[in-house]
Amino acid sequence: MKTSLNYSRRARGFTLIEMLVVIAIIAILAGILLPAIAKVKGQAKVKLAKAEMNMIASAIKDYEASYDRYPASKEVEGYASNGANPATPDFTFGGKTPVNVSGVRDNRDVMQILLDMDMGSNAGHKRNPKKTVFINAKPSIAAGSPGVDPDGVFRDAWGNPYVITIDMNDDGKCKDAVYNKLQKKDQVGVSASGEVTAPVLVWSYGPDGQYDENVPANEGVNKDNILSWTSR
Repeated sequence: MKTSLNYSRRARGFTLIEMLVVIAIIAILAGILLPAIAKVKGQAKVKLAKAEMNMIASAIKDYEASYDRYPASKEVEGYASNGANPATPDFTFGGKTPVNVSGVRDNRDVMQILLDMDMGSNAGHKRNPKKTVFINAKPSIAAGSPGVDPDGVFRDAWGNPYVITIDMNDDGKCKDAVYNKLQKKDQVGVSASGEVTAPVLVWSYGPDGQYDENVPANEGVNKDNILSWTSR
């Protein structure tokens, strides 16, 4: 009888209190782990964006070495060289792209050429007659998602197009259409004249997907922007 009683005690299930304690422990662990996991995922996206921006800049330099010109449409080349933009002969694809340059809305003008897509600025392979693919970028899985979409727009890990500025007058410096106007731009490595000593600049709106020309370069919505020319 004593043996049977001991067996029945060992075989009984969890009590309600024990189950509640286990659930509470799981909830506490989840509360600790989930924010940490989210932080790690966020850091991974930032790391990916930096890698992709470096890849874009390298591809543009490789194209320039191959063709002795930068990947841009004839229209953009004309805009940069004919004095239509007195502020700078350089050109920014995305951000505040000049509205009087027809069809140039984002980085597709560059990416169609680098990816040798037979469309838009590279229709008929006119800007990449060697048909060289200069960049290995993954295609997006849906409209507005990370990667390169069917129109050639290269989007960051948060689904926003990368902004690209190219040194169209070959003076070894770039003046980005957004960053050359911001207050406190020296905090992010931009000179008082609004220039960065580099032939190509690439930047992302960052995790919040926003930027504001009326906010200092390293504050507010601009604080999490990811810039190719500084490791802030």
